[in-house]
Amino acid sequence: MNRRLTAYDIVKAINLLPQDRAYHYVNPKTRGQIHIVRVDLPEGPVVIKRYNPAEGETLGAAKEESISTQMIWRVTNAFRSGQPTNFDRVLGGSYNTRSVLESLIAHTAEFYFCYPGRIEDLNGSARVKHGHKHLIWLPEQPHKPGVMEEAKTDIVISEVPNLDVFYDALVVPDEIAQPGIDIDVQRRHAQMQIALIYIGLELGFRTWIAQNDKGIIYKNKRLGELEGVIVNLGDEKLVAVVLADDLRNPLFVVLRVRRHRGRTQHRSYKRPYQNERISGQTASVPHKVCDCCAGRGQGKGGEGGE
Repeated sequence: MNRRLTAYDIVKAINLLPQDRAYHYVNPKTRGQIHIVRVDLPEGPVVIKRYNPAEGETLGAAKEESISTQMIWRVTNAFRSGQPTNFDRVLGGSYNTRSVLESLIAHTAEFYFCYPGRIEDLNGSARVKHGHKHLIWLPEQPHKPGVMEEAKTDIVISEVPNLDVFYDALVVPDEIAQPGIDIDVQRRHAQMQIALIYIGLELGFRTWIAQNDKGIIYKNKRLGELEGVIVNLGDEKLVAVVLADDLRNPLFVVLRVRRHRGRTQHRSYKRPYQNERISGQTASVPHKVCDCCAGRGQGKGGEGGE
């Protein structure tokens, strides 16, 4: 099943829960109760009250609190069918009503709570231990709404934290922006260009990006001004590979081609093989050499003629 979950699905499911009763938290150690006051369709907010009778609190005295549409969407986007989801990780510990939303969702028909195993890695020694509380979306196995049910699972989760990618302020100038294309799409394209530049730097490479993207401003600089970005391909050293004539002893000869402003001419010369087993043999290597180098004799294997 490849159904995509939406905030409307979750809000609608919560709206189907009876509003004349109290709901308990998924964590059995939490003794408070939850009461649904109002559900605003299609995507929220959901207004609730929470109170703890064990501490003398009452429903009438409890204040109304709102579960925002933004929070519901953040949780919704994290769910994948059959995959456990941890609310604290998804929400980064923010939103003080996250346990309320988790509990209400767990009472709806398509969601279960579960405790997947977790991999604990201590000094290179890994073992599977009892996991923390998660919710899991099982749309093909609905249970009776209004109650919470546990789903037994053999899924094991690694608790190695995910890496986040952070982008500083990004500006797409008006003259670069493509009319008719959503600005978020253009920003995502720009972020991919920035990622390519930094990947190139990490690998020790220089990066070529499209000419019309070089005006995008990042960290108060245009992309074309960032370190590692190729300004002009015509100024770059190119690499060519030529196969030697003697196919019985194939050898690849790497030539570096240097761009010059002068007129170039075609030449061919005999270059010794760089191989002890076939020393003394030569290969005929066609190459270009400009007039300024030819006059200095660099067209015969020197730096400028390679």
